[in-house]
Amino acid sequence: MLGNIGKKIRELRLVKGLTQMELAFNCGDLDYSQINRIELGNVNFSVSYLLLFKEALEVEPNELFIFKDKKNSKAHFTARECYTKPTVKKR
Repeated sequence: MLGNIGKKIRELRLVKGLTQMELAFNCGDLDYSQINRIELGNVNFSVSYLLLFKEALEVEPNELFIFKDKKNSKAHFTARECYTKPTVKKR
């Protein structure tokens, strides 16, 4: 899933016409090589990074979790699908 999020961040960055260095600066001067590793899915990152990306890319948080399926170009994962309701055992 990290790879998918990284690809989405790259996609949104390119749509905005930003370089990795510009995105790093917009995220509070993160090292641009860290942006590269995140986009490639080579590094684990926290939710706080997602909030920085959301702000820097000017997108809603759920947009970072909408991925395109290459076969039929439909989203195959959404933030809602990521959430699972806790199960309650009946007595």
